[in-house]
Amino acid sequence: MGLTTVIPLLISLIPMIWADRAALKLKANAVRWGLFLSILAGGVIAYLRFRELRYLPFDWDDNAYASIVWTLCGMHLMHIVVATCENIVMFAWAVVHSLDKKHARDVRVNAVYWYWVVGIWVPLFCIIYVGPRI
Repeated sequence: MGLTTVIPLLISLIPMIWADRAALKLKANAVRWGLFLSILAGGVIAYLRFRELRYLPFDWDDNAYASIVWTLCGMHLMHIVVATCENIVMFAWAVVHSLDKKHARDVRVNAVYWYWVVGIWVPLFCIIYVGPRI
């Protein structure tokens, strides 16, 4: 089940990189589209992570390993939701206002946060799903 979240997370980097690079060049329309696609991806990923929690083969209070897995997945879900909400705010700003250097920098900061959200899941995935099977 964990792999169904890794692949969309990696794919979600594409629109965020697009928005990040467009923000560097102050291309407002490309930033809007990149953020819009990132918001859609974030929603899908949050949904998949929520379903993943429901289908874990153990409850959070079964043992120490179960508690750690639930905590890591839950915290990562929280980061996905927060990053997506930040993208919604930046998208709303980009739609209503023009893109200036300050807000282009904010888009870039959101992009770095999304890169972290995606990047941190790779070692966590290995720890949670691959490690116990080795």
